[in-house]
Amino acid sequence: MPKSQQMTNFLNAYTSSAFGRIPTDGECVVCGKAVDYEKDFTDVLSRREYVISHMCQECQDSAFGVQPPMMDEEIENDMQ
Repeated sequence: MPKSQQMTNFLNAYTSSAFGRIPTDGECVVCGKAVDYEKDFTDVLSRREYVISHMCQECQDSAFGVQPPMMDEEIENDMQ
């Protein structure tokens, strides 16, 4: 389900205030590092988190702790 324009505007204002930049595809909102969606993440869960938060793998690990990579099947089972 896509975000409403009102929600997008709110999130952009919040991240701009918190991190000094708005979420941009291909860039981490926290550190500004370039992100390759297909190559830079340890598993599908980390890629999903990037879609939500625009945080690179390194920033996710810093925020949430380093987790062992999960197999895609494990994630799908956990989501059900």
